[in-house]
Amino acid sequence: TNNTGCEVQMDAGNGFSRIDFVQGAGTTLEVQSYALRIADLAAGSYRFRLKQVDLDGAFEFSPVVELAIAPNGYALTATSSFRSEAVVDLSVERAQNVTVAVYNVVGRRVATLMSGTVDGNASMRLDGSSLASGVYFVRAQGETFSATRQLVRVR
Repeated sequence: TNNTGCEVQMDAGNGFSRIDFVQGAGTTLEVQSYALRIADLAAGSYRFRLKQVDLDGAFEFSPVVELAIAPNGYALTATSSFRSEAVVDLSVERAQNVTVAVYNVVGRRVATLMSGTVDGNASMRLDGSSLASGVYFVRAQGETFSATRQLVRVR
């Protein structure tokens, strides 16, 4: 109703700024679809929101959406030290089969966090309640990458 359009705003770490404006359809009962492509974003984290503007100038902000662009086609992060639970996050540039497993210092697999297709982002949790204190390694193996991060279980 009374939609002039949406100002697309992006925050790359220094506050939101306008990057484009997508014209609205005014008042309509028909479903509308809008799209905006932003090319060549560098690796990093970005936040986006819409400022929906009415014909009378009134506006409302959408919820913020976060996006991470993975360098080299992937990004793997993990809680460096944990007591009961570690969080492992994986982002991939393109959908692919991935196995994420945790190993102790002698190379024995102590947990498999994921084995399947990742398309975008995946967040996993390692329940460390049955693990001894010490150093562990989380390894993500995809079709186009392999990455390892260290975890330390403390009591």
